[in-house]
Amino acid sequence: MAPEQAAEHSPLEHIVQHPIVEKPADWGPLTPGGRITLFSDQIAMLLLAALLLIALLPRWARRKRGKGPVDSLVPRGFGNFLEAVCEYLRKELVQPALHDLRARGRDDAARGEKGRAAGKL
Repeated sequence: MAPEQAAEHSPLEHIVQHPIVEKPADWGPLTPGGRITLFSDQIAMLLLAALLLIALLPRWARRKRGKGPVDSLVPRGFGNFLEAVCEYLRKELVQPALHDLRARGRDDAARGEKGRAAGKL
């Protein structure tokens, strides 16, 4: 690329938002150019990703390993990956952030049942 072309070409051209539908607006510092973007290429990609997730995620997560009483509870494929991600988020991010404010989990409920059975609670 020649130096004169490099000055004209921005490396961020494919990253910045390209408005498709704009509307004039005067909301002070919220609209520095006097226009508000109603629809852009980035909004279109967000909508496409949301539609794909809504359409495909339930199908992928519904796949089970087999038809038996235990196998019907075991996910396979993408559902297995999704369960691992949810478990990680619960254990490593949510529980430490909430500390004592979190709802009782399965472990706490199991301890409570044992305590009631032994007459300790």
